[in-house]
Amino acid sequence: MSIVGWHMGNVNPPTETDWRILEAVPPGCVVFLPDEGIQPEHLQRLLGIAPRCHVIMRPYYVPGSDLQPYIDQCRRAMDRYWPVVSAGQRHLQLFNEQNMPRWAVWEGFGDQLDDMRRFDDWFIAAYSQCKRQDPATAIGWTPLTPGNRDVWFSGDPIGHYYLHGPSGCAWPLTDIQRHDAMAEGPCLQSLTLADEYYAHVYIHEFREAWQAPWLGLRFEQYRCFVPPGKPLWITEAGFPSRAAWPDWGDSALLDWLDTIQTHDVHGVALWILGDRPQWGAPWYEGSEPRPLVWTLAQWQQSAPIDREALIGHAMQAHILPLNPAAAFERAGAARGLLPASREFDLHIGDTTYRAQVYRDPTDRDTQHIVYSEVGDWGNLHWFERRN
Repeated sequence: MSIVGWHMGNVNPPTETDWRILEAVPPGCVVFLPDEGIQPEHLQRLLGIAPRCHVIMRPYYVPGSDLQPYIDQCRRAMDRYWPVVSAGQRHLQLFNEQNMPRWAVWEGFGDQLDDMRRFDDWFIAAYSQCKRQDPATAIGWTPLTPGNRDVWFSGDPIGHYYLHGPSGCAWPLTDIQRHDAMAEGPCLQSLTLADEYYAHVYIHEFREAWQAPWLGLRFEQYRCFVPPGKPLWITEAGFPSRAAWPDWGDSALLDWLDTIQTHDVHGVALWILGDRPQWGAPWYEGSEPRPLVWTLAQWQQSAPIDREALIGHAMQAHILPLNPAAAFERAGAARGLLPASREFDLHIGDTTYRAQVYRDPTDRDTQHIVYSEVGDWGNLHWFERRN
């Protein structure tokens, strides 16, 4: 399966030109906004073209609105769209570009420390209710807009960023600095909770932007502060509009796609299908697919198959992720115990608990189980159970 996919158009249903593009370059993943043009029958047709396509649903959050109506909107969309998508191919993006400044009325929470903490709380609340709705849905940590307090680079101010605390404002980082930076991060709890994480990557600023660490490869800096073992999906990629697509854009995009195949990325949704004037129909030439579509189709067919990379990606669903900054793992390490299970949630009455099993390497007969209410990480409880 190709890592290349598409961000479906907003507001309007797919055009016939869109369907020609989807047939020419069958997607490994798609991103769509529910109730804004894309209907369940469109997903059915899409999955007929690409049966193994991963579907990332992105309900739109209006900045400043209340949380519970948004969660209810997400749950209604899951009920409406997921019957046509197989378990294992369902993904949910909560919110979008949370680090947009407060004055940006179309997206985000803001870029101040209290905004970051509010996002962390809201993500946890939305995750818990949506996961209860469908445990088979993989819920990803929200993609940041590049820059604006997402992650520190040289020349940026020292302080808190969405992905880390002040200890992360240096380069290179020692393992201790990285651990401290994660522990200080205002969004550690939501990063730990998320099943996977999403990123946005745009490469329009200059010819070599596709390989610049702070642009085309910015997601690698994110990876430094995300708990290990979580799949990465790039849910917007390429050029923000046709007007921003330079003469060298086609070759730069192909160079970037060649590069990220070696960077353990699960999928890339190219921005954006559709014919809305707002984006300038970047994949159209009049009413026809632009020539780059056919070049991309050839690239997709000729891209080398990396057997070990595919096995490695598949194994991510089965490995036991380690997260030294998590409350459970710190507590287990203090007792000389090693993780023996993933963290899991259990709903008892109106309370959601999280638990994890640990083992003593010298005692195979005893399970050491730690649990707490979700969010109350300073109040852990332990008990033992025989195998």
